[in-house]
Amino acid sequence: MACNCCNCSNCPNLIPVSSVTSSGGITTLTVPAGTTFQNKNCYCLGLFTTIPAGTNGSQINVTDGTTTYTIFNRVANYWRPCCGLRSRTMLKVKFLNDPVHFLKV
Repeated sequence: MACNCCNCSNCPNLIPVSSVTSSGGITTLTVPAGTTFQNKNCYCLGLFTTIPAGTNGSQINVTDGTTTYTIFNRVANYWRPCCGLRSRTMLKVKFLNDPVHFLKV
């Protein structure tokens, strides 16, 4: 079922982020292994874990341990900076597969 990204608390595509790490200017959000994404579907990534210091302004990637995807801004083809990421919030994204990436909504 597709999510219209308007009510994350009831989102059928809520995916909890199991860990957040930062290294070399890239912040990586880890989702459970085996998570699958459908083209043009919205997902709510639940940031229920601690956000490490030093992530502000860094690129955000999402990984399931096997595949890594970059989150891009909606208005331009630049990676989404990690400004304002906070624990206990939702990050609303749309998955697109040409090329494979997430778009911040």
